[in-house]
Amino acid sequence: MKMNAFVIGATGLTGCEVIRLLSAHPLIRKIYPISRESGISLEELHPNLTGIKKYTYTLEELKHIEPDVVFICLPSGESFDIAKNFINTKAIIIDLGADFRFDDPKLFEKVYKKKHKAKEIQYKFTYGYVEEFKKEIKCSQYIANPGCYVNAALCPLVPLIKANIINTDSIFISAINGTSGAGVNNQKELIHHNQFANMLAYSLNGHRHTDEIENIIFKTTMKKANISLVTSHGNFVRGIFMIQCMKLSSHVNCERNDILEYLKDYYKNNEFISIIGINKVSEGVEKNYGIYPQLSKVIGSNSCHISLDIVPETRELRVVSVIDNLVKGAAGTAIQNMNIIINVNEATGLTRYGI
Repeated sequence: MKMNAFVIGATGLTGCEVIRLLSAHPLIRKIYPISRESGISLEELHPNLTGIKKYTYTLEELKHIEPDVVFICLPSGESFDIAKNFINTKAIIIDLGADFRFDDPKLFEKVYKKKHKAKEIQYKFTYGYVEEFKKEIKCSQYIANPGCYVNAALCPLVPLIKANIINTDSIFISAINGTSGAGVNNQKELIHHNQFANMLAYSLNGHRHTDEIENIIFKTTMKKANISLVTSHGNFVRGIFMIQCMKLSSHVNCERNDILEYLKDYYKNNEFISIIGINKVSEGVEKNYGIYPQLSKVIGSNSCHISLDIVPETRELRVVSVIDNLVKGAAGTAIQNMNIIINVNEATGLTRYGI
């Protein structure tokens, strides 16, 4: 079965990444890049797509075509009308924004300070965290893709909490995102000569992904977690480098390698989660870089690399996870969701290997 795909928001970075990945997907017949303005050359706008020979359409120009799958790659709060436009068709809808991530529309309004304009269809959407909700995704037609920080945080946290390895009263997360995480905008701080050799903190008054992380932790583990998430933009374009700090549960006496082996076993059937640094010696006084994930190794892939360490004196567990925010954090997970729904190998069109 070959499918026609609409990519709405094709001029943005996430839309570009969806198109890049779909162009190599064996089950996609044709990709329709959609924007508010027609005739924009994707090759000129996104030079990494040179040779693709595609131009944008408006939705009005494509009203005679019925898509099989619709990827909505728009800023939060702008997907509602698009989703309602396709909700009565046969199309799979995958929203890469935040509009349908919360079961309760009031929580979306609280977090994003915007009105939820599609409350009547919210119940139709399944949260697309593929590591835990595969059965629900398989039975769904409408997917709310997780946030990029959320993917990076949940991959190690959920199994650790399920096994009662950590105390959830206070989990501190420091995450550094590439400048692509800010989307396409003209803020002067993100211009190269300002961002080069620089770091930018933002949303220190409370990050919007905090509620999403806590919400999914409760759904998957039935435990409440108190998350403190601080974020920055680093001097790179793609990727998330995340460190999470938390206390071990009082009854836990296991060593670093025991926890790594547990995580490896938990994800043994998941080719996109890799546990790094098993059976390697961790010495606090040594700078042994090889036992922890490196951001550059996941760029271009749909992978999440995870490792951890323990401070013995304080029983603090420190976890490192890295992903490509545009792939595992967005487009790759969206395509993985599509693959699950259409019942093909979920890795189709994706790679676990970085560039």
